[in-house]
Formats: sequence, structure tokens, C-alpha cells
Amino acid sequence: MHGSFNRADTLNNMIAVGPDFKKGWVDSAPVSNADVNETVAHVLKLKIPVRGTLLGRVIEESLQGGPEKIDFVGPADEDSQPTDKGVVTRLIYQKVGDLKYLTAAGFPGKAVGVPGEPESKGAK
Repeated sequence: MHGSFNRADTLNNMIAVGPDFKKGWVDSAPVSNADVNETVAHVLKLKIPVRGTLLGRVIEESLQGGPEKIDFVGPADEDSQPTDKGVVTRLIYQKVGDLKYLTAAGFPGKAVGVPGEPESKGAK
């Protein structure tokens, strides 16, 4: 099991300590566990071969000399096609460049972190 959309799996708290990282700095940009690997490899100047498409990013804004903040989009949402009864599944996400960070998903108004009406208009 690699996780779900509960807050324990989508709300990350990351702490980095050492001479390469800013002291007492708080980042509001989205991050994921996949970003840790990319950032540590960058700091250690390691070339890790890329396999697959599930990649993270270097959390440059956390590094000494890095930007104070980075641009990101979101939160935004995307709904599935409605069922015959008008029910949709909503995905809440943020984006840094082309990377999409998933925040929550489920039925609007029924899943934690997914605002909206409990059922789409016309659903019974």
C-alpha cells in the first residue's frame, strides 16, 4: 500500500537540517516524498538514473542561496465525468511547473478536504 488520500498521506511535514539548508525557514509551496530523494541527490552531487515517470523536484527554495519562494498554482480542482446519477469524484491539487501535487480526492462534501455539495445537482 503506497498511500491514499487521507491527510496522513497528503499533508507532509519535512524538516531539513544542515549547512546546505536555510535556517528557520518555512516553505508554503507543495512538496512530496519524491522531492526528498531529488533534493538529497542534488546536495550530495549524485547522478541518479531516472526510471519511470514518478519524479520529484529539487526543493531549491529550501537550499542556501536558493530563491525565497517559488511559483505554484493551486489549490485547484478537477472533477471526473458525472455518473448517470450526477455523482462526481473531485481531485484537489497544486502544481509546481508541470508537477502535480495531489492534496485530496473523493466525493465533494463527503471526503475530508474535498469541499462542495455532497451530491451533484440532480443526483438522488
